[in-house]
Amino acid sequence: VTRDYFMSHSRDSGLFDDNILEFQRKILERSGIGEHSYFPGAILASPPRLTMKEARAEAEMVMFGALDELFEKSRVRPKDIGILV
Repeated sequence: VTRDYFMSHSRDSGLFDDNILEFQRKILERSGIGEHSYFPGAILASPPRLTMKEARAEAEMVMFGALDELFEKSRVRPKDIGILV
């Protein structure tokens, strides 16, 4: 998705006022997000699905994917881990 598409989608959703849209624009410009980037399906839905359930699903996908890759590369078994900080 392009930054322009994301901003247009945010504006068209009617959920955000001008101050929030300006903040989103600044974040996009300053965060290092490329001109073509991934955004979660919940954000790109019409209307966006801004729920805790969707946020949790996205967080689980990212965290568990990273952990799976780490376990595979380090050959550590998840059952050998007592707690993650």
